Amino acid sequence: MFDEHLDRVIPAVIQCSKFTETTGKWAESRRDALGALASICLTVSRSKNLEPETLPVEQIYDCFLEGLTDYTICSRADIGACVREAAMSGLQVCTKKIR
Repeated sequence: MFDEHLDRVIPAVIQCSKFTETTGKWAESRRDALGALASICLTVSRSKNLEPETLPVEQIYDCFLEGLTDYTICSRADIGACVREAAMSGLQVCTKKIR
């Protein structure tokens, strides 16, 4: 079931991880989107029905690298730190699993 929708799910999750003027303070949402993207990479790497080659690796890495630049600050301090941490974790997971 998942493999049928992979080509729509990944771009949607990547879009959720983007910083926009409207969603600027939603760092936790961007963090969760990056975590979901890492989980997708992990699931695809473990699935017998899905090949890692089905992943848009360049788009995924670009998304994680963009997450490393999130320095959103609000009254709660550097809330972008959780996004940067999720991006680093995602890079680690995907680099190990996508070869």
